[in-house]
Amino acid sequence: MVKAIDGLHKYRFARLVERRGGEIIIGKDTSICQGSHLRALGSFPSINDKYPPPKIVIGDNVRISWNVFMLTDAWIHFRGEKMREKNRSIIIQDGAWIGEGVKIRGGVTIGKCVVIGMGSVVIKDCNKPYHMYAGNPAKDIGLRPDYNLVKEIMESGGRP
Repeated sequence: MVKAIDGLHKYRFARLVERRGGEIIIGKDTSICQGSHLRALGSFPSINDKYPPPKIVIGDNVRISWNVFMLTDAWIHFRGEKMREKNRSIIIQDGAWIGEGVKIRGGVTIGKCVVIGMGSVVIKDCNKPYHMYAGNPAKDIGLRPDYNLVKEIMESGGRP
C-alpha cells in the first residue's frame, strides 16, 4: 500500500504500482500529474526474505509533471553458486521538480530542490542541491536561476 503523508495531490490517470514487496513512500504536499507511472517492483518472495525490496521514496513539496515514468528494479545476478541482488531504489529529496516526460531508472537519488528538465533520462544520481539537470542521459547544467530565493524559502520552512 502506498504510504503518503498529508497533502498528496495525485491527479487522474497517475498510476502508483507496488508489486512483490516494493514500496512507494510519499512526503507531504507532493503532486503527481496525469499520465505519470511510478512502479516499485521487488523480487520474488524467496529473494525478498534475504534482501530488502526496492522503494520509491519521495520527499516533501516535490512536483512531478505529466507522463513521468519511474521504475525500480531488483536485479538478481547468478555467478556460479553465488547470488547477489542489487537494490535499485529511487530517492527524490525535498523540493525537487521533475519535468514532463522524464524517465528515471532505479538506483538513483535526486537531490534537494533539483530541477530535472523535460524529456530527460535519469540513469545516474542528480544530487547537487539547487542544480538543474537535463538531457539523455541527464547532466548537470548549472545552478537554478532562482537559487537564492528557493534556498531562503526552504530554510524558512516554506515550499519552493
